[in-house]
Amino acid sequence: MPISLIDLREQGRIPLCLSLFNIIIIVRASFVQSSGIFSEQQCLFDSTLHSKWKTCSCENLDGEGNIHVKCRRQPWTTIPIIPYDNRSLFSHNDMVYNIVALSIMHSSIAFINQDTFKHHNIQILDLSNNQIASINVNAFRGLENKLYQLTLNQNSLTSIPSWAMTYLYQLRYLHLVHNMISEIKSDTFDETQLKNLHYLHLDYNQISMLPKKSLLRLPLQVLTLSNNRIIEIEKLALPTTVWFLDLKNNLISEIPYLALRELKQLRTLDLESNNITEVTNNPEVKFISEIDLKLSNNRIRHIKDNAFDSFQKFGRLDLSYNQISTVSGTAFNSINQMRQIDLSYNKIVHIPTDTFKNMAKSLKWMNLEENQLHQLPNALQPLRSLEILNMNGNKLTVLDNNTINNLKPILTELLLAFNRLTEIPTHVLNGMSRLRHLDLSKNRIRYVQRLAFGKFDGTGTSLIKLNLAGNLIENITDPGAFLYMSSLAYLDLSHNRIRYINDNAFERLEDLESLSLQSNQLSQFPITALGNMKRLRYLLLDDNPIRILPDYVLYRLRYLQRLSLTRTKLQYITNRTFPGHSVSNLRSLNLAFGHINYISTAAFKNMDSLEQLALNNNKLTSIQTLVSFRDIQ
Repeated sequence: MPISLIDLREQGRIPLCLSLFNIIIIVRASFVQSSGIFSEQQCLFDSTLHSKWKTCSCENLDGEGNIHVKCRRQPWTTIPIIPYDNRSLFSHNDMVYNIVALSIMHSSIAFINQDTFKHHNIQILDLSNNQIASINVNAFRGLENKLYQLTLNQNSLTSIPSWAMTYLYQLRYLHLVHNMISEIKSDTFDETQLKNLHYLHLDYNQISMLPKKSLLRLPLQVLTLSNNRIIEIEKLALPTTVWFLDLKNNLISEIPYLALRELKQLRTLDLESNNITEVTNNPEVKFISEIDLKLSNNRIRHIKDNAFDSFQKFGRLDLSYNQISTVSGTAFNSINQMRQIDLSYNKIVHIPTDTFKNMAKSLKWMNLEENQLHQLPNALQPLRSLEILNMNGNKLTVLDNNTINNLKPILTELLLAFNRLTEIPTHVLNGMSRLRHLDLSKNRIRYVQRLAFGKFDGTGTSLIKLNLAGNLIENITDPGAFLYMSSLAYLDLSHNRIRYINDNAFERLEDLESLSLQSNQLSQFPITALGNMKRLRYLLLDDNPIRILPDYVLYRLRYLQRLSLTRTKLQYITNRTFPGHSVSNLRSLNLAFGHINYISTAAFKNMDSLEQLALNNNKLTSIQTLVSFRDIQ
């Protein structure tokens, strides 16, 4: 039985989107692991003195004679005769070698002759990046029960060469991307026997219309037609077996309900970047199963009453990058289940209270980034299952606790960056027992008060990542600012105006791994404040006016791996600044773009883990031999 490389993908072992190259690599890796043998060398299967195939390479896929022939940048206008006595392909033994994969890419092939592949067992054929304009009707004769994947991307085909594929019974993947195909006729596939063709890719062509029955007879599961010129899809044009349909970057002006009506297995419909101005329902069409619907980057201005009444369940609904200013409270009345909704990058000012009530138990992810909301929409109130809420880039000045109260027990990620908040919304954060990620960057917050991120309830906060970058914070004086936050691992205080940090401000942050303090106004290295951070690995202090580093500055930061102090006012580094025994794990030290004019000879002695050291753009006029540099870059 011939091998089926792509069958691995059908079993979930290889992702659908992997190219032939990736498939070969995975198969090869499996073989190498089991046998420790891999061979790729010049092809020698043609004994002709000046064989054209000698400029190609041959790869042994499995050690049992299955070969991938690879040719690139060949001057051929058609494919040379492929000898079928392959005994001498790699050696002079008696093993017969099977060509199961053939790639001729970035070459000059313009025509494929009759019986080019006869007597061979080619399962994967890649002829991408050639100049193929014509294929003989009998070009693939002999591969009827063998050819599994055919790739003709980036050629000069003006029509689908269906006549040459009539009897390719085993063909499952057909790639015709980046050609000049302008039309698919109603009878294009009438005579074909492509009973196993499940994947058809026609992206980047010039197709303007799909007429009735043009693709109906094909047993397709995945159909991609992105980046064409499609204006219309007639009813009964599409296969009823399709579950993934990509129509993005076309000229479609409305959801083609009638063309989709019989697609009972449809799970993903991508209509991104078309000319849709309005979403309306069609009373004749009802999708009962869950669908991912992508309508981003269209021209939709309003989501009107009952707009989605033709749908019942959404896995993900993407309406981002439109011009939506209003959303009707009844727009989603028919939707009883939705897991994710993306309304980002619109012009929404208000969302009615009951807009999402029917999906209150199922909605887990909501993106309202870059709209014009001045307050948390009341529509959030019933959402008891929401885990992630993105409100970045709005005009929020205060947060209403009542609006978000039902979300508190379940919310894990709250993004509030690029708003107009002047203080940390402690009252809202109280009770968010599962919150892991809080982003308050790029607001107008001036101080961090005691227990700013929630009152102590016996367990402390659950925050792992906290971003306060780009605010107006000048000092961190309250030693209780980060109290009961023992789970915090990432803290970003960069791009503020911080001049002073209380010695005890970070005392309870024992598990902190990353601290960003760059672009502040610290004149001293906060050695005492950092003293209890036993797990700190990354410390960024760039763009601060720090003049002196105390002796043994990192002696309590034993796990520190990266320290960055660029664009400071440091003038010298002594042999007591970074003694090797105190920085045993330091791998990267960046001291560039400063005022350093002196470095002790033993400044970096015994820093055995150091891999990167940057000293460029300082004021060093000479540099003595530095001791103990091993693998520094």
